[in-house]
Amino acid sequence: MPRLVTASSAPYPLFMVLAARLVSRYRFSILTLLALVFLAATPSLNPSLATGLFDLKPLEIGFASALAILVSWSCAATMRLIQLYGPLRLDGQLKPSIPPLTWSSLLAALIPAALVIAQAVFTSVRQSQVPLVWALIFLAAGAGLALIIVYLALFGYAVLAPSASAPDFPDILIPSHAILPWVLKVASFPVPAWIRNLSASIGSRLPCRSGYADAEGRLFPGHLLAATFTLALLLPSAFFGWVVLWFSPPAYPPALCSILFLLAFLVWAFNGLCFYFDYWRIPLLTCSVLIALSAGFAPIRFHGYEFRAWPMPRPPVRLEPEDLVRGEPRVIIVAAEGGGIQAAAWTAEILMRLSAIPGFDCALKAISAVSGGSVGAMHYVTRANPGPGPANLRARASLLNPIGWSLAFRDSRRLRYPGLHHLLAAFEARLWPEANLPDRGAALERQLSRFLTREDTFEDWRERARKGLMPAVFFNTTVVSSGRPAPFSNIDLPPSLPVQTFQRQFEHDASVASAVRLSAAFPLVSPAASPSSPAWSHLELVDGGYFDNTGVHTALAFLAAALPELERSKASVLLIRIKSFPPEPNGPPPAPSRFWRSPEWLQQIAAPLGALLSTRTSGQDNSTARALDLTAIAYASAINFSWIDARFPALSSVSPAQVPLNWHLTRKQQRWIDDAWTEAGPGIERQVRAFLGR
Repeated sequence: MPRLVTASSAPYPLFMVLAARLVSRYRFSILTLLALVFLAATPSLNPSLATGLFDLKPLEIGFASALAILVSWSCAATMRLIQLYGPLRLDGQLKPSIPPLTWSSLLAALIPAALVIAQAVFTSVRQSQVPLVWALIFLAAGAGLALIIVYLALFGYAVLAPSASAPDFPDILIPSHAILPWVLKVASFPVPAWIRNLSASIGSRLPCRSGYADAEGRLFPGHLLAATFTLALLLPSAFFGWVVLWFSPPAYPPALCSILFLLAFLVWAFNGLCFYFDYWRIPLLTCSVLIALSAGFAPIRFHGYEFRAWPMPRPPVRLEPEDLVRGEPRVIIVAAEGGGIQAAAWTAEILMRLSAIPGFDCALKAISAVSGGSVGAMHYVTRANPGPGPANLRARASLLNPIGWSLAFRDSRRLRYPGLHHLLAAFEARLWPEANLPDRGAALERQLSRFLTREDTFEDWRERARKGLMPAVFFNTTVVSSGRPAPFSNIDLPPSLPVQTFQRQFEHDASVASAVRLSAAFPLVSPAASPSSPAWSHLELVDGGYFDNTGVHTALAFLAAALPELERSKASVLLIRIKSFPPEPNGPPPAPSRFWRSPEWLQQIAAPLGALLSTRTSGQDNSTARALDLTAIAYASAINFSWIDARFPALSSVSPAQVPLNWHLTRKQQRWIDDAWTEAGPGIERQVRAFLGR
């Protein structure tokens, strides 16, 4: 292979050439260390999205500490491997002298892990009052677990090393002088010869083994130790990936642990691929992007996210809004906006508190919910089901861990085994039905189904609504191809209305858990999904908040469909708009500090996207408020229509930036829900009582 251009012959300053070579050779290890630093900083940069990620119990702090240390240790090991054998792989010759690994360089590589651990301890102590002493004890236990895995790798190397008398330990994990004598004694154990010769057998069969094996085909010691370290990392992988499913319900690891495991896999996978393909100067990142793009145009569908759907019975049994409001003098309609677990908890809190008012449950005829509001509405509607605590407390249960687990141990299969993950999932499901979770959407769906007594469908709920046992329920979703709403519902809307239910549009039904998770398909957290029916496999559904995050659009469609019957009975109608976030402060936004101020050119690029995201929320709020005012005017001669806001108040202890947007509530954030009802609840309750005449 041709030699690289030397620093002395390059037309650039020496430090630029050395820096470029350093970054290019260690690029994925450096990126992983920077990812750890960024991960540790996310609760400070965006507390609404990332605080729940670091809210851990003491035992979880121990596991997270061990994995964070192992990720940083993996980066240090891969960089040391490239330093030792990269020149032979890329330039054709080893460096004459390479300084030994020192404790100072190893500890420097562990600094990003220390930042992640410190953030986890700080957040857990501050947000959930975890005792600091217990957090530090389990932190130390996690560090000990990481050391155990490192020494297991050293033991494995001692067993596999070809030399049985005095194995030459490479210093890719710890300095050579730090190898303990009782580790060396493993080499004297009676080990079969074929195991001792395994490294030579593998090395002699490697294609293009320059940089991997010597002239006689024996693997270099560093690669052998890297292999045993990777095998040792499979122990926590097996525990977090499969053993946790043995429990009932599954004891999913913290989402932070899943992310750290994924980083550990990526640093070894990408560094290994780069080390191999850099011999031919093949840019791995460019090739990966091209392969991913070409796979998208392939006639074979390599992967897809699905939810189970089945044809509706023929002829379908119809239930119209007029059937629910017939003869009712007072009708209440609820529109619950989206917003992750904050919306779920606040929606369930409002509905459960108001259900204590005599006559509220009888007057409530429709709930139109979006995203997190759909989760809260599901808990309210199924409040009679047996479960841990009342519905408003069930809605606060974390949904973050199953999503993080599935992202690391199920969705990443699409990266590791493109085109084969369906076969692996089918084989695994045969051996172990409980492990049949193909993606993070299915994991979220299974977690939600725990709160249902059985696999309820909307046909079941239709019969309950017909008997007056529950209101009409709309779990709003959005069709990707058309941008139109497609709410899942237990009733039908007339064909003349612009909003049509999923069942009427596509003549298929789905389980309640599927509908809720599709309605709550938070961007990038839960994937867009298609029905399992071949007729609609091209159809993709996403979060209903893309079309209308307030739920008012579908609620007004229900009102329009029920209007003839409401007009005949001269009914009074109250629409309760549940808003789960505190109001934005009046006045212009504060100017950013000089430290966070972006360059002018970057502001020009980001301004259109920022304006689009900002107006998505404010524009929907203004348009729905205007629509409600116009509805009151248009229906004034037919019915007595009014509406109120059940808004999460602006608490003095809560900044709008701290209100969670993910699927986890810390103990502190759960107390905010109670404090918010204490402040805003009496006013909301007073208005509802006045409407019901109580």
